[in-house]
Amino acid sequence: MKIKHIRISTKKLSSPFEKIKEVEVVEDESTADHIIIEARTERDFRRLDLNSLINNSLLWWTGRGSPPRDISDHMKVVFARNAGQVVYYLSGKNKKKPIPAVNPLTGLPGNKAVFNELRETAKDLSAAACYLDLTDFKPYNEVYGFTSGDRVIVSFAEMLKISLKNICGAGNYFLGHIGGDDFYASVPANKIDSLFKDIDLSFLSIRENFYSPGDKSRGEIVAFNRKGEREKFRLMGICGVAFSPAEENIFSPERAAAFATYLKETAKSL
Repeated sequence: MKIKHIRISTKKLSSPFEKIKEVEVVEDESTADHIIIEARTERDFRRLDLNSLINNSLLWWTGRGSPPRDISDHMKVVFARNAGQVVYYLSGKNKKKPIPAVNPLTGLPGNKAVFNELRETAKDLSAAACYLDLTDFKPYNEVYGFTSGDRVIVSFAEMLKISLKNICGAGNYFLGHIGGDDFYASVPANKIDSLFKDIDLSFLSIRENFYSPGDKSRGEIVAFNRKGEREKFRLMGICGVAFSPAEENIFSPERAAAFATYLKETAKSL
């Protein structure tokens, strides 16, 4: 496994609360599978200035909007510049294990397998790349709690497996779990329309299991928005986009993810 290794340095800091902007590159693999960020303490890790690393081309941000202030809450959307995932290690006794090949919640292939599959899909004009997530999942998670949120994600994953098998046939698709409520699938391009219709209908049939009778009857929930204000949110739905990487001349997983994000944001704004 190729690794890019970065060590956080606190030598030049004048205050224990100052953001850490400088790091030491211990080992640099431009095509790394994983990136290790080494810190003396978890507090140092949380003080890391993510923007500085991105500006210095040490990391590449693939999330929506600006990078988060707290890197430890958003590891799933931070990647080494040319591949891989952020893996956080504490120096000393309490080292965390590398991210597994499969997602621990759903048992589906993780990001590395998704990246490899995307590279193969980009060579095939008859194949399509599909990105799927849940709309208004964040407010649901806040209102009903993370345990209920995990139950939704597992149910969503199982539902996707059934739809893909029914529409595409066993062995004719790939399904991976990017993280959170984000999933990826490679499918025959001529199956997209029927697949998305089946996914939409299937999710509507199970969605009522996730809400209280009151929320179901109102068709909405009340949660705090990003400004800290109470706001009404619709019940969860599906957002899915599909495109041919070969036709779009997209051959890297990073560009595919960025293009998919653009398509999903456009779809959600309609």
